Amino acid sequence: METKETPRIRTYERDVEEFMKQEGGTVAKFALAEQERRIEKTETGNIPRPTGTPFQGGTLKNPSLEGGAATKVVAEDVNIPSQIDARHFASARSLALWGIVFLLLAGAIGIGYWYFSNLPASPKSAPRVTGTAKIILADKEKMLDTTRLARDTFITAFARERSAALALSSFTLIVPAKAIQGADGEAAVQALAASEFLSLISAGVEGGFVRALEPHFALGLRGLPTNRAFLIFKTNYYQTALAGMLKWEKNMLGDIGPLFGEAIGGVNFTDRTIRNRDVRELLGTDGKPLLLYGFADKKTLIVTNDGDSFEKIMGKLVAAPQ
Repeated sequence: METKETPRIRTYERDVEEFMKQEGGTVAKFALAEQERRIEKTETGNIPRPTGTPFQGGTLKNPSLEGGAATKVVAEDVNIPSQIDARHFASARSLALWGIVFLLLAGAIGIGYWYFSNLPASPKSAPRVTGTAKIILADKEKMLDTTRLARDTFITAFARERSAALALSSFTLIVPAKAIQGADGEAAVQALAASEFLSLISAGVEGGFVRALEPHFALGLRGLPTNRAFLIFKTNYYQTALAGMLKWEKNMLGDIGPLFGEAIGGVNFTDRTIRNRDVRELLGTDGKPLLLYGFADKKTLIVTNDGDSFEKIMGKLVAAPQ
């Protein structure tokens, strides 16, 4: 009587044992293959998502070991991420990448803002000074704003210009000017007229002398080891201008002496001739001139404080149009 072989009951342990015999794998590889198989079937809809208890571990025979020794498999030893864990990981990675992109973008914007905010401002062109006329050929011209200046502060500001280093024998014009409102409603700068300049320095001159002056005048410096200041007035009545200067002699040193660096020490004006021009000169107690003035022509009055500068200024005058 033929004995029927009792069919072997298929268990999870037996599947593992057969897998390791056929594939030569390990328990970890089997567990990974099993997990992939379940995920594949779940995603393709062949079987419903398993609801049972996942493998919790146990003791399995490992044919790769001598005598099929039992191997204890603990669930914690095999860490297989589920599909949900994979999705969470992908979502977290995507969020981290977007965070990095945001930080880089914010950093670039911050650096760009810092760079452009620290760029040097484009220098604005100096406003054009109106109300000037070319009287002397100068090497340089500089505007001196007198809008908020009085006599003493103006003299102090001019003294700073006089003490600055200038190229030897150069001529620099210092243009006293004031802020005004232009015809277009915008701020503008206008050179002072001769009468406004004399009023600013509180010059003790008569009204007739002021009326004998043209609006345009020149105030400047000649570059020397000790810079020399000069004034040039244009006149429209020679006789009136000459009479006004003779009367001004008694106050001239106190009125304009500080512009030339001298304010005391003069005694009396005396006559002198420079290049066939009659000039009046005020000497100090040391015999050096403190002030001198004369007419280069009947329409041009020069005031300075040494004879050489008077000659050089005459050579720089712009010829009046005929």
